[in-house]
Amino acid sequence: QAADKFIEKMRAMGGTNIGRESDTISGRAAMLSGTLRGASNVPKEWIRMFKPEVLAKIRRNADRFASLVAGPKLDTLKAHQSV
Repeated sequence: QAADKFIEKMRAMGGTNIGRESDTISGRAAMLSGTLRGASNVPKEWIRMFKPEVLAKIRRNADRFASLVAGPKLDTLKAHQSV
């Protein structure tokens, strides 16, 4: 499992150094990886790089996203997409 974490870390970091839109794509891939594996698998040294107010904003946005996915607004969003 340590090897998996190392590989994911290298993918996230390596993609950001290619240039053009790769930093955005790499960031999205890291975000999805964190979503699939859980926040507890995000390396602690990465979390320590954020200011407390930035972490609070990330948590608020994650809570808002979760409520959209699990809440009644999901059906409304799906209906708007199918138009």
